Amino acid sequence: MLRGYCIASIDGEGKGEIESLYTEPELRGKGIGAELFGRCMAWLEREGGKNITIHVMVGNEEVLPFYEKFGYAPRTYYLKKKTGV
Repeated sequence: MLRGYCIASIDGEGKGEIESLYTEPELRGKGIGAELFGRCMAWLEREGGKNITIHVMVGNEEVLPFYEKFGYAPRTYYLKKKTGV
């Protein structure tokens, strides 16, 4: 049974991205997310990824302290017009 995952990608210019990281709620705080994140970061480094970014959706700010432990912090706000407005 799948209990967590981390998905990373590198584009044609070498820009890396952590696209998604998830662990089941009952597994959080047990180091599993950090292990998955570390494995993705190691893969990105091996494959020459640079300028690695992580997008966090509005409403999911509680994950920011997790990423800050690895040296990541918010740098910009990306605003998008609501559809139908």
